[in-house]
Amino acid sequence: MDNLVFLSNVRAASNPTFIPGDNANTHRCLLTVIKNRKARDGRDLREEFSLVFWGKYAQTAALYIEKGRALNIEGAIRSYLVDTGRVKANGKPEVYRLNPIHVRSFEFGADSMKNLTARLNENIQRAKAEGLMAPNTTITAEYLLKTTPKQWMDFNPEMARQTGTYGNAKVFFKGQGFVNGTAQPTAAANQAPTAQTTDIAAQIAQLQAQLSAMAGQSVNAQADNGAVSPF
Repeated sequence: MDNLVFLSNVRAASNPTFIPGDNANTHRCLLTVIKNRKARDGRDLREEFSLVFWGKYAQTAALYIEKGRALNIEGAIRSYLVDTGRVKANGKPEVYRLNPIHVRSFEFGADSMKNLTARLNENIQRAKAEGLMAPNTTITAEYLLKTTPKQWMDFNPEMARQTGTYGNAKVFFKGQGFVNGTAQPTAAANQAPTAQTTDIAAQIAQLQAQLSAMAGQSVNAQADNGAVSPF
């Protein structure tokens, strides 16, 4: 019975090795991935896993995985012995055990900052060579990727009523609903019409009357004939 394993956010230690088969189903791709973690005593630990991709997965791995690429892996451990061809002092053959993980499914994880920086710098140079950016442009990948973290602030209900937001979130007050930044609920179904809305309604009515006169028929007649009013 296969021993299923799940590897989260491991990274390719090198570019993969592709081994063509007699047909598409027997193609193989070999890859070593690493997982860095902290031991309980604070030491840095590095775990290595050997992966085997088959068939279409092997082709996908060969085409798209490169050193440093993050992966999430689901697979099965299959152990077997390999004869080295040497003989021990006791006369027994020298063998060693391999425990590769045969990949059943995988997905790409997030790029590391190092990989993102390298890719952006490469694209900046390509853009300059193709004339899309001025050759003397001094912009760098580090500048493009730089972020300014927002400062922490406690929730202030009065400020939220003025802005309608807290951080990136819209604020919903119980009994009031969402506020629009002026301490007024956004839902205004029960509010009386203002002078401004009344004036706009009068202008729309006047324009409708003019259009009806130009067409030689009333707005009601247009509706009966299936015409759509522009208002």
